[in-house]
Amino acid sequence: MTERAVYHKSDGFRPKTFINISEEEQFDMLYDNGMLETTVVDKEMEQIWQDIFFKINDSFSNEDFGYTICNLSKDEAAKELDKTMKCVGNTILFSLFNINSEDWLHRITEYMVYIERSIASIPGTAIYWMILEGFFEEDGVTRVKSQQLYQFIKKKSDIIYGHRYISELQTFSELFPFKPLSIDKYHIPDIISLLELYPEGKLNRFVSEQFSKLPKTLSREKIIELLHKHIKTALNGFNTEELWKNGDVDAIKEFLIESTILENKIASHEILKSVKAEYTTTIKQWLSFQTKTINQLNDIEQLKINTPENTSKSTIEPKVTKHHAKYYALYYRILTKIGKTEAFLRDENDKFPKAQIMAFADNRFPGISSQQFYSHYRDLENMNNKTIIARSYPKLKEIVAEISGNDADVLHYLKAFPV
Repeated sequence: MTERAVYHKSDGFRPKTFINISEEEQFDMLYDNGMLETTVVDKEMEQIWQDIFFKINDSFSNEDFGYTICNLSKDEAAKELDKTMKCVGNTILFSLFNINSEDWLHRITEYMVYIERSIASIPGTAIYWMILEGFFEEDGVTRVKSQQLYQFIKKKSDIIYGHRYISELQTFSELFPFKPLSIDKYHIPDIISLLELYPEGKLNRFVSEQFSKLPKTLSREKIIELLHKHIKTALNGFNTEELWKNGDVDAIKEFLIESTILENKIASHEILKSVKAEYTTTIKQWLSFQTKTINQLNDIEQLKINTPENTSKSTIEPKVTKHHAKYYALYYRILTKIGKTEAFLRDENDKFPKAQIMAFADNRFPGISSQQFYSHYRDLENMNNKTIIARSYPKLKEIVAEISGNDADVLHYLKAFPV
C-alpha cells in the first residue's frame, strides 16, 4: 500500500466520551436534532473526506509550524479519519447533552479542546474544527449559544494569545538570538500546548480527569523554566569554531555585530523593563563567550600570520635593540595604519585585552617591557595628532625606521611626522 507523508502534532490518545447516557439515548438525541445523517459516512463520502484529508495536509508548511512527519498508508489514513469523525460525533453529542448546563460554554469549549488534542494528525484536526464550525454556524444548538460556540472556534487562538503568561513568550521571541544563530524561526509547540491546556493556569477539566497525574496548575516559573531549556537546546546547536574556521569574514562580522546588538537589547530590557530571567542571563553569557572566543582566535591567527616563516621579507622584523618599548608600540600602531597587520580589538568590557597584548609583545619583541608596550599601545589609539606624538618620542623617525628594518611603507608613513 502506498504511503504518504502526513503532518503530526502529537501521538494522540483515545479520548473518553464523558457522555453518561446509553447508546439508545444517544441515537434518539441525534435523531431528534436531525443530526443522524451527519454522523453516518458511506464509502463515497469516506473517499471524499480522504481526498480532503490529504488536500489539507499538502497545504501545510512544516517550516511554519515545526510539526513532525509520519508516513501513513491509505488504510492508516482511513483509520485516522474515522477517529476524527467519531470525535466530531462525540463533540456534537456532548454539546447537545450539556447545552443547558449552568457552565455550558466553558464545559463545551474545554471538551472541544480536549477532544481535539486526542487527534494526532494536522489534517484530522483541521477537519474536526471545520465540521464543528459549520455545525454551529448553522445553529446546531439554540441560536444564541450556537453563535457563541461558533465564535469560540473562529477565535480559539485567543486561548493562547490572551493567556496571562503570553508575555513570557513575547519577551522570549524578542530576545531569542535569531540573527546570531542565522535562523528565521524557532518553534515552541510544547509551551503553546501548555497555554492551551491551562487556559487560566488551571488544567483542562477533561484532560485532568483522564490523566490524573498531570499537574493541576501551571505557573509562570514553569514557563520560564521550559523557555530556558529551549534556549540551551538552540545554543548547543551552534558551532562558533566552525564559523571562524570557515573564514568567511562577512559572516564573522555579521555574527559579532548581531551578538553585540542583542547583548545591548537584553541589557536594556533588564534595566528599563525589569525583564530578567535565567534564560536571558544564559543568552548574554553565551553571546559574550562566543564573541570573546572569536576575538581570541583572531588574535592568535594574527600571531601566526606574523611569525617569520609566514611573512615576506618586507615584513620580517629585525632583532630587538635597546630601544624603549614605546617605540615598538608606535611601530605596531603604524603597521595597523598601513594595513600590514590587524589592530587588537577591545573586549566585551570595551577594554584592550591586556594579557593578550603583553603575551604578544613578549613573543614578537623579546627583551622589551611588555607592560610598557601595552600601556603605550593603549595610549596611541588616536594617531591623528602626530606633532604631540613626535614630541613624546625623541628621534622617532630614526628609531622606528631602524625597528622596521627600513621598511619602505613604514618610512613613507613616517614622513607625516614633524622633524
